[in-house]
Amino acid sequence: MSHEYKKRRNKLSRLIGRDSIAILPTSSIKMRSRDTDYPFRANSDFYYFTGFSEPEALMILAPGRPEGEFVLLVRPKDPLKEIWDGYMEGISGAKRNYLADEAFKIEDVDSILSTMFHNRQKVFYTLGNDENYDKSVVNAFNQIRANQRRGGVVPTEIISLEPLIHEMRLIKSREEIRLMKKSAKISVEAHYRVMDECNDGVFEYQIDAANLNTNLGNTELSLRIIDRSFWSKCLTYITLKTRVN
Repeated sequence: MSHEYKKRRNKLSRLIGRDSIAILPTSSIKMRSRDTDYPFRANSDFYYFTGFSEPEALMILAPGRPEGEFVLLVRPKDPLKEIWDGYMEGISGAKRNYLADEAFKIEDVDSILSTMFHNRQKVFYTLGNDENYDKSVVNAFNQIRANQRRGGVVPTEIISLEPLIHEMRLIKSREEIRLMKKSAKISVEAHYRVMDECNDGVFEYQIDAANLNTNLGNTELSLRIIDRSFWSKCLTYITLKTRVN
């Protein structure tokens, strides 16, 4: 898939132009209780261009940049944290396995953005999804504009990146179609499994477990199915405690 992600990045680079820079963070971790988190899922748009599925990561795309156009900011390797949370790619892994031209620590995001905004007229970034990244982008934007007297090109506007990305994602590549067919096949298998479990006296959560078992046995869950008893008038509730009869 590496070539697929690279093709997408190259297309986005052409769309924004050599005078621009694109910034795209992944999703943030959501706490479940105290020191446990909900299962992490990468931001779909971020994953579309990188294939990188770890939290606390950000993609920068800077067309024509001499040091390389594709930059990833990621968590640095931490052996102690890996004991609890699992393997982390780190800076070297981001370059080796995800073909980043350069990679930096995510905690350096403020200084990296301030540097990379130089000689860019447009900043493509979608505000409103993550307060912390919003602050970093806006601060870097304002800082470089305040120093405009020193000369050079500075950005004049922040433009939402989502319209460009979502227009791109409307047209599926052969690889995407292959993956969508595979996902549909898994969903069909899950539905058959659920139908087999739909017996008198079975609870909704038991039916849901059959669905989860089939889907998560293939690494991810694409969509929760609606497995509700006759008396459950609301299809979207999530308690799943009613007995099927």
